[in-house]
Order: sequence, then C-alpha cells, then structure tokens
Amino acid sequence: MYLYDFCKACYLKRDCRRITGELDNSKMLSDFCFSNQVAKYNVEKANIPLRFQQARIDDFKDNPKLMAHMKDIVSNLLDGESGISLCLIGEKTGTGKTHCAAAVLNHYLVNTLRRRIEKKEDLFQDKPLAYFIDYALWVDTLRSRYSDEYDSEIVEPAFEVPVLVIDDIGAGKMSDYAREQTFILINTRYSNNLSTIITSNLSLEELSNPTVLGKRTVSRIMDNADIIEFCSTDRRSINNTFYIGSGR
Repeated sequence: MYLYDFCKACYLKRDCRRITGELDNSKMLSDFCFSNQVAKYNVEKANIPLRFQQARIDDFKDNPKLMAHMKDIVSNLLDGESGISLCLIGEKTGTGKTHCAAAVLNHYLVNTLRRRIEKKEDLFQDKPLAYFIDYALWVDTLRSRYSDEYDSEIVEPAFEVPVLVIDDIGAGKMSDYAREQTFILINTRYSNNLSTIITSNLSLEELSNPTVLGKRTVSRIMDNADIIEFCSTDRRSINNTFYIGSGR
C-alpha cells in the first residue's frame, strides 16, 4: 500500500522498503519522503526515459538464465569491477533489449544510492552515478556543438560516468562525423576502463561495416564483452530471449 500520493509515480516504488513495511514508518513526515527526493534528483541526472524507469531484473523471471546473468553483472558493477562491456543485440525491434539494459542500470543505481546512504556519502552530487543515452539523439545533439542550441548536459556525462547505456547504437543517419564521435566516445570509455552497455538492432558484423561504426569501434566494444542476442518477436515473450555467449 502506498504511503503518499506521489508513491505511485516514484522511481523507487518497486524497491521501497517503507512501502513493503520492512522499515519503520512511524516517524515519517506526513507529506515528505527523503528517499523520493534523492531518487528524483538522481534519475533526472541519469537521464533514464520515463518508460523504462520501472524496468527491473525481476521482469525477466521467465528466463532464469538471463535473469541470473543480469544479477551477476550488477553484482560485479557494485563490487567495483570496471571495464564491463555488455552487448544486447537482435535484428527484431520490441524484443526487450532496451528494457534489459535499463533494468541493469536501474538496479545498479538503486543499490548505489542505498550504499551511499549507508556510508553517509553525498546523494546530490553534480555528476550522475549512471547515465542513459538515446544514440541517435546524442549524435544529433553533438551536431549542434558550435551553435547556441548545444546542450552539453546531454553529451558530456557519457564520457566519464562509471556505467553508461547507449541505446540503439548505429541508429539514425550515419556520417563520417557520427562515426568519428562514436569512436571517440567508445575509445574514451575503453581507455579509462569504464563500463558500457549497448543495445542495437544491428548485428556486431553489421555494426563493423565501414558505413556504420567500423571495425575500430566495434573491436573495442567486443573486447572481453558479454553478448546477449534477443530473438523473440514479442518483448512480452521473454522466454524466447536467448543468451548466446560471453567473452568474459
């Protein structure tokens, strides 16, 4: 049962231990929840689309193998393992690739916030703890870099955030500029041992095509990567989603 009117829309509603009664609510203020304020601030910083803010690993319970693998990835991220690369690919749209990527990111963010609360660390820092970009929008924003329309807050966090989701990489109009900027992003993260999760409707072979991303970029994405291929025709048919291998 929700405690406040805003609980229904809260990012933490599926993880809140006050809603479940695990934590004591007797001293809660009648109209204010600190956790809600922390969540709103950090989700905005993380740029997670509204549609995927409630994505969680438990959504994949019909595929125990995939769910267990996702939990392992989050555990490794939380334990401080760096340079993790996760590729979620499949030519069919609507199969759950973005949902899966967002679920991993959400679990990482929620548990990172919990750890920061326990350690009494800053919960309202300027830099995001994790970040989500729509690839086509990110590239389009970059094209306005030298105009008054440029929004650095969309572009810059992708280069330094510890965990980044690049959704639908390779989508949109590809140009030499787009390929160059994508290489710079991937190479920067690769060189600095930062963790990156990508989704794409293109195969790795198609992404390697010189008219798309090119071999230099894809070789860095694939280095020691976990590769999950989504083969389902319907994202609700999670049992038809197949984990096909790992380079780790």
